[in-house]
Amino acid sequence: MQVPTAWSYSYGLEAWYQRVYCPASAIAAREFGAKLLAGMAHRTFITDENGQCLDDLVGVADELPTTQAAFVRRLKLSFDMARQLDPEFVERKEGIRTRSEAVWKVARAESNFKMFAPLLTEMINITREEAIIRGADANNPSTFYPVLFNLYEPGMDIALVEAMLDDAFAFTRDLLERVRASGVTPRTDFLEWTYDPIALKDLCPDVAKVVGFDFDRGGFDLTTHPFCVRLGVNDVRITGRITNGLAGAFFGVAHEAGHAIYDQNLPDYMVTTWVEAMRYSLGVHESQSRGTENGNCRSRPFWEFYYPKLQTRFPRLQEVSLDEFVAGINTARPSFIRVEADEATYNVHTRARFRVERGFIAGDIVVDDIPEAFNQEIFDGLGIRPPNDAQGCLQDIHWGGGLIGYFPTYSIGNFMGPQVVEQFRQDVPDWETHLRNGDFGSYNAWMCEHVHQRGMVDTAAELVERITGKPLSTDAWKRRIMSGVRPVYGLN
Repeated sequence: MQVPTAWSYSYGLEAWYQRVYCPASAIAAREFGAKLLAGMAHRTFITDENGQCLDDLVGVADELPTTQAAFVRRLKLSFDMARQLDPEFVERKEGIRTRSEAVWKVARAESNFKMFAPLLTEMINITREEAIIRGADANNPSTFYPVLFNLYEPGMDIALVEAMLDDAFAFTRDLLERVRASGVTPRTDFLEWTYDPIALKDLCPDVAKVVGFDFDRGGFDLTTHPFCVRLGVNDVRITGRITNGLAGAFFGVAHEAGHAIYDQNLPDYMVTTWVEAMRYSLGVHESQSRGTENGNCRSRPFWEFYYPKLQTRFPRLQEVSLDEFVAGINTARPSFIRVEADEATYNVHTRARFRVERGFIAGDIVVDDIPEAFNQEIFDGLGIRPPNDAQGCLQDIHWGGGLIGYFPTYSIGNFMGPQVVEQFRQDVPDWETHLRNGDFGSYNAWMCEHVHQRGMVDTAAELVERITGKPLSTDAWKRRIMSGVRPVYGLN
């Protein structure tokens, strides 16, 4: 497995470079290299030799420690799913991805969906083709989406996720009505202030370090769309952006650092046998980023520690009290950008993308109608309509990158995160004291033991029940939301 692992990490390095440093004029020239690397990662993984090796390992899996046995079975599942695609298909899709992401970046900057539409059409067509190859019924387009979702949440029931999304949607609409009726308008002007970009850039790695990201085994860069990627053993990279103000910079990097800490805590045998085609729960991964971002970094105990440091970095914040700041970052108010949405409204954004992508992959929404379909979903949930494509359907890179079926995993993590954080707080009752001291060690150690070690082998539903003894639901998320907004708006 060393060969496909090496090719997979090389492909990841190329994709990271394209998104972070590659000049726009060089993208076309790099398409061949990206296709080659993706193809080699695939070819060297799906060999008969690897298949026999995995069959042999599965045969003796019961003799291995429980988690290692589960990982072997997960790797075999990934192998079987990878073998559904021939290398030429993988290379063809990678070529479309390279061009599509490059055009998306320009189209987003110019807020021009029509520029992106032809490449998105190509991506939709090849993704439909992939769904059929993987077992969807070519004559029943409604079967396409569940097959694609299974790539990002193997073994998870999309019907369960849709039910949770609908429940969160109804809860959020009701909450926004209660917030409006309260007549309370918390101070948020400081979130709209213009901050020194150099100071914001310097802030980002400090935040990552505070929450537990190990810079001896990773790095930070700026990019158009924040992300986290593992480029090899002891090499996890995170990115952020500073173009959307203080909250976007701070919480964006806290979020990606949560992902990265998960990756940095994976067992060695997982990291050294990782392949690009590995299939595991992205919802579990997301629960770790949301737990760091929201469970810890929106809490008052954390800001009792960090707010004086933030005020030193940005002296104008001396005008804003700690109470005002904590209230301002725990509001429930409609906004256009998903990655900067507050925790209460975030799931409306993911539900909108889920419903739109399910519609266009089935052919129920034509490409030219995507902007309006997207805007209507946001209006139905939040009562606001994106004023342009950049703040609407072009804000996320996922569709250009071929990640169709991915968006529900964000809400899975959003629901799972508070459930496991609640369990952590029961197990570590002095958690507030740790945060007041800026100590994330106990939190990260607990997550490493209970989540990181099994996150790549269990489904989100399985892992939540293993940790908490309760099924995955929206209940803990609702409690988390109300604990944040109730004191802000004086709600019962």
